[in-house]
Amino acid sequence: MGTWHLLAEDSQVAAVHAALMPTGEVVLYSGNTGPLIPAQTRIWNPADGTVRTPPNAPETDLFCSGHALLPDGRLFVAGGTGRYSTGPSDPWGGSKSAYVFDPADGWQRLPDMTFGRWYPSVICLPDGRMLVAGGTDDGVTVEQIELFNPFAGWEVLPPSATRELPLYPRLHVLPNGEVAFAGQGAPVATLNLETFEWREVAPGLGSADAGLGLGSVAPGLALSARGGDGDAGSFAAPAVSGGREEREQHEEREQHEGPGEGSDQHDGGESVPNEDEPGMAEGEGLVVGPHHHPPGSAGPRPDDLSLLLSPAWGAKILNAGGGNPAGTAEASIFDFNDPGAGWRPIAPMHHPRWFPNSAILPNGKLFVVGSGRFYNADPVLEPELFDPETETWTLDVPMQVPRLYHSTALLLPDGRVWVAGTDGEVRMELYSPDYLAGGPRPVLFAAPESVAYSQGFPIPMADPGDVASVCFIKLGSVTHAFNTEQRLVPLPFTVTGPNEIEITAPADPNVAPPGYYMLFILNRAGVPAEAPIVQLVAVPGVDVSPDIVEEPVVEEPVVEEPVVEPPVVEPPVVAEPGEPVELPVIVDEVVMEAVIIEEPVAGEPPAEEPGEPAVEEDAAASAARRARRRPA
Repeated sequence: MGTWHLLAEDSQVAAVHAALMPTGEVVLYSGNTGPLIPAQTRIWNPADGTVRTPPNAPETDLFCSGHALLPDGRLFVAGGTGRYSTGPSDPWGGSKSAYVFDPADGWQRLPDMTFGRWYPSVICLPDGRMLVAGGTDDGVTVEQIELFNPFAGWEVLPPSATRELPLYPRLHVLPNGEVAFAGQGAPVATLNLETFEWREVAPGLGSADAGLGLGSVAPGLALSARGGDGDAGSFAAPAVSGGREEREQHEEREQHEGPGEGSDQHDGGESVPNEDEPGMAEGEGLVVGPHHHPPGSAGPRPDDLSLLLSPAWGAKILNAGGGNPAGTAEASIFDFNDPGAGWRPIAPMHHPRWFPNSAILPNGKLFVVGSGRFYNADPVLEPELFDPETETWTLDVPMQVPRLYHSTALLLPDGRVWVAGTDGEVRMELYSPDYLAGGPRPVLFAAPESVAYSQGFPIPMADPGDVASVCFIKLGSVTHAFNTEQRLVPLPFTVTGPNEIEITAPADPNVAPPGYYMLFILNRAGVPAEAPIVQLVAVPGVDVSPDIVEEPVVEEPVVEEPVVEPPVVEPPVVAEPGEPVELPVIVDEVVMEAVIIEEPVAGEPPAEEPGEPAVEEDAAASAARRARRRPA
């Protein structure tokens, strides 16, 4: 069993969006959690526990934006909130803005997208471009897909690539180079990045009535509108399920801490009759708040876990949890090597989970944490571990702080999992998996800053014969229960000396897209060393940070040249008009003397040009003259 540690420092803002940066720090931002609350960004340093504010703030509202890391390690952010909704007849507006974020330099705005997007997804493609898909604007689903090229700017894909996708569509790069959409109860489909055409490969999971979406609830469930934050319209279950202890904790939090702390009741909440859906009884209705979506836009099973299982080349997607009208514990696997088989049900989780967060661990298991049994209500405190080899779930020790809607989780380089967020919640916790209690960690002496595809690279370390496995895990970027970046790629290695192993980097960018990875080395006891963060690039040691939309400037390497005393300058050679003169050129300290080339006199044969021996003789004489001029 693992252990939990409640940090002394807090996040200062709600960690609605979070990403692990190449510096080892976590950047988190809340966006606006209400129209009158300013956006906030913080940077948490796990090494010293400090929480700091970046040097600037974004110019637009990044609440409900999409994000992923560029290959150069900066956080790329697209979309957000352009206008806040006041009810079902006033839909949310998407933002066209885009940014990059660096912990040292802060926010830098990019050229806008063509379309405004609220709730888009962003993924990094094998060629380093960023794909932005989904989201809504003024209540209309944005079907067009846009690509951002760090060296050339934005591009809208052709009409063949348009597709209606749910909010925060669950997108994954497959080993064949295609982009898969798999989750949220919608049909499974793949996008070919060469033809830009979609291919539907299997029906979706969940309710047969895809029109329900997240914006409607089942009979008998009361609705409430979130007053302060607007983006947490929620409904309360008729009764809180689970054990007595969890029910008592839930009620105690409601009494002592009030709305916003893991609660399902918020100021301004009221039942709203659904006049748009005939045949629904009193007490049924559309959620007033950001989750009043266009029909079907959220999918019949929204806010689920969708993840590319380890190893990444296995092309298997795990889907678990989500909700509508209540959370579910169901779990299934889709194998893209056998798409005709469709979704294959596996053992369910121990708890229903609406908005579950997850983190792939270095041992290949999946850590699933947080969520509610109902939408933003009845929090689940016990995490679960999924073993992809046995396809079984194991409960772990409960955390202290309920994590519901707008919570986040990320794997850290030291092998622990950072958990934060939930509206109104600033406490942060760290989960230590049981492998950290398995004995001493492997000790690494050094690691490269970058490696190329298929490159072999040495890692000096103590006791290399005890190494059992090595893997890359991509730095995570998470919001709304979807970590768009996490994937685990096992790496082959050999012991090459008494204090060294040699590791081979991934060969295929479809399996391991370019960017930054944690390099985990585990011993035979299953204990990981603290992971260095390594950049996977096409050419090692090359800085791939681009100017935003300009062609990259490639600097020539600086070459140290020996200091040479300048020769005495001879009087310039004056030529007659029309007579070309070759200027002196220094090549390897050899001066090529200027020579006047005389034109032949009419009637006389042209003079022969000096041959190679003459040039060598002049060069030798020149070098001797310069040597005589140098001071001893």
